[in-house]
Amino acid sequence: MNQELLKEVLSIPTYFGEEDNMINFLEEYLKSKDLEYTVDKIGNIYVTKGDSNSYPCFVSHTDTVHQVNERLEVYENQAGNLQGRDSLDHSPLGIGGDDKCGVYLCLEMLDKLDNVKVAFFVGEEYGMVGSKEADPDFFKDVIYSIQFDSPEGDTMSMTLMNKPLFEVESKFGKTVGPILRSGGITQWQRHPYTDTYQLMIKFGFPCLNIAAGYHRYHTVNEYVVPSEVNNSLNVALNLVKAISRCEVFKEELTITP
Repeated sequence: MNQELLKEVLSIPTYFGEEDNMINFLEEYLKSKDLEYTVDKIGNIYVTKGDSNSYPCFVSHTDTVHQVNERLEVYENQAGNLQGRDSLDHSPLGIGGDDKCGVYLCLEMLDKLDNVKVAFFVGEEYGMVGSKEADPDFFKDVIYSIQFDSPEGDTMSMTLMNKPLFEVESKFGKTVGPILRSGGITQWQRHPYTDTYQLMIKFGFPCLNIAAGYHRYHTVNEYVVPSEVNNSLNVALNLVKAISRCEVFKEELTITP
């Protein structure tokens, strides 16, 4: 785990509709890694690494609920977790782990996998603005997506908007279930929405939304537990390996939106 990169991403102030800081950071990072990417007219970033007939796709969103404050400082608290504060008076500021932790984890997936796609969506917090405009061409060869946007370290979205993201008894469900549980993702919950919901209803492939290690989200006292972020990284890598070993293809994975 690259904790310095995690802290760097968490230090970038970003808010719904004011995401330029994060978008600019991501563009510079992707250029430094010689990764192929495009940015659409509203700021969604689409990244492709490798050359394959089919890809896993990892998803996060670049906005937070916390208004931009250029004095945001990330520090390590007494418990060893990461929090945000004003660099001048040290008053608490929301660190925005929802979903900067997801942004960081997507960068890690780009680093660790040879063939992968990543989508960074704008405007999730107030209605999935970016993912509602998801590019069909980018997702035509995606066989499943995983978003890092569930709170704490042991949760995932069983449903979003009351719709299941995958069929538990499907080949996909039977493959991912044991990996999730063995990785400590044991709280399968009903959540309101996040971007991968839009991908599921638009494109029909199965999706996951798993823990990203942020706590007390949407508050100035939000904090991030690095060990939980690292666990989600390992769980995601194990999911990719397990699905690849099963040689499941898009036709077998597709569910009815």
